[in-house]
Amino acid sequence: MPFSLLSDTVFNHPAYGLDAMYYAGGTGSGVAVKYLDVDTDQDVSILGHDFDGGGKRIKVRKADLPIVQGGDVFEITGKKHYVKGEPESVRWEWLIEFGG
Repeated sequence: MPFSLLSDTVFNHPAYGLDAMYYAGGTGSGVAVKYLDVDTDQDVSILGHDFDGGGKRIKVRKADLPIVQGGDVFEITGKKHYVKGEPESVRWEWLIEFGG
C-alpha cells in the first residue's frame, strides 16, 4: 500500500483523524481539516521527577493545506492554537507545533 494511501486512511479513520478549522494568518472564514495528535516530546525534569512539559503538536496533510506558516491558527474543540515558527515538512504531511 503506498504511503499516501495509508496516510489518507489514517487521517480519515474516526479513531485517529480529528477535526479542526484552519485560518491562514489567523483570519478569514477558515478551512475544515483533519489532523493527528503527536506526542510533544517535551519532558521536564525537576528535582529528580519527570513531567510533561506541555505544548501541542499535530500533523496535517499537505494535500489539505499546501502552505502553513508561523502565526496561522487552528481552532480545535473551540480553542485557538497559533502555529509556532515554521512547520516541519515530513513527506506528505506537515508537523506543526503550537505556541503562545
